[in-house]
Amino acid sequence: MASKDQMMSDEMAARQLRATVEQMKKMHSENTWLKDRYEENQRRDDYHLEGYGNDWGDKVSFTVGVTFFYAAALGGVVGIRKAMRDLQSRKYLPKKMRMYQFVNTWGKEIVRFGNASAAASLLFCFSNTTINFLFEEELQDADPFWKNVCNGAATGVLYKCSRGIRPAFVGGTLGALLLGSIHLSVDKLNSLGYINFGMVKF
Repeated sequence: MASKDQMMSDEMAARQLRATVEQMKKMHSENTWLKDRYEENQRRDDYHLEGYGNDWGDKVSFTVGVTFFYAAALGGVVGIRKAMRDLQSRKYLPKKMRMYQFVNTWGKEIVRFGNASAAASLLFCFSNTTINFLFEEELQDADPFWKNVCNGAATGVLYKCSRGIRPAFVGGTLGALLLGSIHLSVDKLNSLGYINFGMVKF
């Protein structure tokens, strides 16, 4: 009788042990999943907060790519309006030719806006890096807003310097206004929670 009770108690202890082991395995798997999720979110936060990767090439790729995308979208809107006006003046053409002309005009505007903005953003990356390298100590405590305004002005001057002094001056003014507006817009969207990144720091 005693041996039977001992066997029952041993079996109950074994069951409890198995249940405890299963519970520990489950808790371990949940903790591992939570840890993986935390590390993934942490990597995303680091990616946003530290500036789109640690490499200079990653920052340039992000800046040029995003600029090209939005400028191409704007070029698409402008291209549709321009293509519609062209169609109104070429009603005498066959339908296929008019459709070809529409797509051609639309595509040209997309490419023109996208390429121009990509070239300007690439110049911005180079000028930003050069200015930070040459005036690192002077700009160490400078406000990021005014740094971007200065970099935008330098980019505009470089972008239009081949046209002469007046276009370079106009380009520098527009570049300063544009980069200042972008900086303020990005800060505002961050404060509202619509985006989770700031201006790229080279």
